Amino acid sequence: MRPYLGFANAVTSAGLVAGFVALLFVRTKPALAAGLVLLAAILDVVDGVVARRRGGGGAFGARLDSLSDVLCFCAVPAFAVCQRVPSELSVPAAAVGAIVVLSGAWRLARFPLLNEEAYFVGVPTPTSGVLIMVLAWLAPGPVVLAGALVLGGLGLTTIRVPTVFTVGARARQCVRSRVGRSAV
Repeated sequence: MRPYLGFANAVTSAGLVAGFVALLFVRTKPALAAGLVLLAAILDVVDGVVARRRGGGGAFGARLDSLSDVLCFCAVPAFAVCQRVPSELSVPAAAVGAIVVLSGAWRLARFPLLNEEAYFVGVPTPTSGVLIMVLAWLAPGPVVLAGALVLGGLGLTTIRVPTVFTVGARARQCVRSRVGRSAV
């Protein structure tokens, strides 16, 4: 196990634990559960940055990251959908929860096959997971179901979503071109 004990994998593991604890609090403290899923999303970004900069993680880290994502951004939000809607909507909630889990898992399985660095194909699972958790915390049952269904489905689309790094690079390029024009 020693070769797998790097900082990036430790950050991923912390996100995984945050997701597990969120699962424990979905029913009793939905705001805390949503906050923990948000924390897991932040840690997901951090582990990616650390792995790229330090060259750590490798195949083990990539697999650990996907497993963490399935729990934090698919299973926990799906469970929140099922727990936070009225009992008369339990059957549709179970169906929507299953869609959230399946679409997220399929998106995560597709991700390494696409080899895209400038953008994500489909809405990333951390984004949809956090948004579903916020809906489950704040919105009424029918809105939770509709929102989770749409967000789950958007993960399977071919919509191109820019990465944080792409947006940052474009912003820096825009600033440089404006600074260059003002110097003339």
